[in-house]
Amino acid sequence: MANRFSVGTAADFTTGNYGGTAATDIWYVPFTARYDKGRASFRVTVPYVEITGPGNVLGPGIGGVTASGLAVGGSGAATVVVCDEEVKGCLDKYPDRGGGENGDAGAVVASGSRADEMAGPGLTGGISTGGVSFIRTSQAGLGDVVAAFSYNLIDHTASGTAFDITTRIKLPTADDSRFLGSGRVDYAVQGDLYQTIAKWTFVATLGYRILGDPSGFTFQNVLFGAASLGYRLSPNVALGASYTTGQSPVRLQDGRDVTFYLTRRITDQVRLNVYGLRGFSERSPDWGGGVNVRYVF
Repeated sequence: MANRFSVGTAADFTTGNYGGTAATDIWYVPFTARYDKGRASFRVTVPYVEITGPGNVLGPGIGGVTASGLAVGGSGAATVVVCDEEVKGCLDKYPDRGGGENGDAGAVVASGSRADEMAGPGLTGGISTGGVSFIRTSQAGLGDVVAAFSYNLIDHTASGTAFDITTRIKLPTADDSRFLGSGRVDYAVQGDLYQTIAKWTFVATLGYRILGDPSGFTFQNVLFGAASLGYRLSPNVALGASYTTGQSPVRLQDGRDVTFYLTRRITDQVRLNVYGLRGFSERSPDWGGGVNVRYVF
């Protein structure tokens, strides 16, 4: 396996009501540097995030990405909470977010997948846990930096079977006072099993996320997973679909969504990935999509 360095960027958009009456739109633009050395891979992602909505959704968190370029973890790959309806004194901490007649704020838990250097469908999704509507606002800035390390444990060419293990850490570089992040460190570990038969490739992913608790809130650690099927049309073009799901970190329904993607090798150095997403739960985006470009040195 050759050593190589690559850089990439993406533009990912998702929108959804998440059980409420108003949509929350999220743009996620990551810049990723990746270094492959033998069976190991190191990645650092620095994202720009823009959120427009009722004002009760935080920025995307840590997620998982398969080597095929699909972001996985379902709608559980990023977790954000502003105010739970059972938390008293929420307006003291977030005075610009509005509230009900008794001064308690509502909440939206948003979650979704994180784009990596190859692609990143499905940024965010969520569900309202109750409360009142918030004034529509727009916030933008640096998101949470994510560092990842992957290692190829199994690479059996004769049978077409491979297995990778990946660990990730999310650093709280986003401004939590403007709801661009949770302000806490998150960790994740995942395994990816690949099986290639002729022009078909099946990928099964299972992962676990350990979530930091913002002040006043308690998150449950969650499982996430995905199953994807890809078909290689030619040596330079492949297409496929992925079903992703993720547990809720609070007492809400699990996220579920489907992504369709097309990847193309433009030149020996340039890789392009386009994708679209459709959500099937209140914690998932209603829809989303994006494009990713990667340059290999």
